[in-house]
Amino acid sequence: MPVPHTANDKAELPLQLDQFFNTLRVQTVISESESDFKPTNPKFRKNKHGLEFLLNQYQHSPSLELFIRHTSNHFRSELKRHVTPFTRNFSAAGERFLRELRLNKDVIIKPADKGLGITVLDRTWYDAELSRQLSDRLTYRISLPKPPKLGGELMRIVKPALKNYFITNQQFQFITHKWNDETSQTPNLYLLPKLHKTPVTGRPIVSSHSYITTPASVWIDDFLQPLIRDHIPSVLRDTKDVIHRIESTPIADRHCTITTADVSSLYPSIPTEPGIAAVELFLQTVCAIPHQKKITFVCELLRFVLKHNYFKANGQTYIQIKGTAMGTPCAVVFANIFMYMTFDRLLLQSTGHNTLLYGRFIDDILIVTSSNLPVASLHQLMRS
Repeated sequence: MPVPHTANDKAELPLQLDQFFNTLRVQTVISESESDFKPTNPKFRKNKHGLEFLLNQYQHSPSLELFIRHTSNHFRSELKRHVTPFTRNFSAAGERFLRELRLNKDVIIKPADKGLGITVLDRTWYDAELSRQLSDRLTYRISLPKPPKLGGELMRIVKPALKNYFITNQQFQFITHKWNDETSQTPNLYLLPKLHKTPVTGRPIVSSHSYITTPASVWIDDFLQPLIRDHIPSVLRDTKDVIHRIESTPIADRHCTITTADVSSLYPSIPTEPGIAAVELFLQTVCAIPHQKKITFVCELLRFVLKHNYFKANGQTYIQIKGTAMGTPCAVVFANIFMYMTFDRLLLQSTGHNTLLYGRFIDDILIVTSSNLPVASLHQLMRS
């Protein structure tokens, strides 16, 4: 049973209650509909506002509406009695400072990379760093004022997949719901300052949430995630997973070596075609997917996402011609598979039984090796 979120703002509580009631209405649709409306697959609703899409399917339920009316009346009467008057928890001077800071054109406010907090950056530095990165002609190229129309190419890839039952009709609608170039929005590129680096640089992020390639990228991510969980045990999920693996791994060698490493600029360094070839080989050999046509479809859709990474910056439209953009939903699974096929397997084959524990969180590596393997040899293997 869904429950309304807690909130301290008196004006916010009625809004959250209305959202709660709408969720109850949606639950009746889900329980009475076919598998396309299963809550386990919410991301493939063709309308990006999934709640609104399902509300349109709602059939009036007298018993539910009676419950909603009585609950709403009771809640609103209790709200008047128990909610304390609004009190300011921030000084007027503080609010005035934040307002002036927001309007200050000489600074730009961005979250720091790695979740290190909010930063206030000198706009001159930010613009110079952005221009420096965009001047790399091996990675970025100035494109036409608008990206080319891609709807026809997307349909050419996806329609045969629907016909061959590789995707459901609902997934087809989701993948193609932005195929019309009028509804697709070219994403913007922005930088997250890397405060943990010296000197400070910016991590490029492409905010592609409303671009034509994004639904396809979401589908690819959803398709590959379970395969990575089942077939790449070295991929770490989070800090808790690291702790659990360390605690559950018996290590009798008291002179073992713990090594941490990271891959420098992983996303920009992955070549597109070799990366797609690694995904294809992973699906063929590691996952043993029997349908080559389905594998070909996945790779074609992945190529469509990676080859059309257009974005806006400094008033111009660019295309990324090298590497994988941060921001597209399938970037992490693509990088994980590429690293497994080109690095993890080779390293583990070379170190053999001398590896006591190995884990990797995208580009951050943790490896525990026995005293039989010299540290210099391990470093040489990792660099090669």
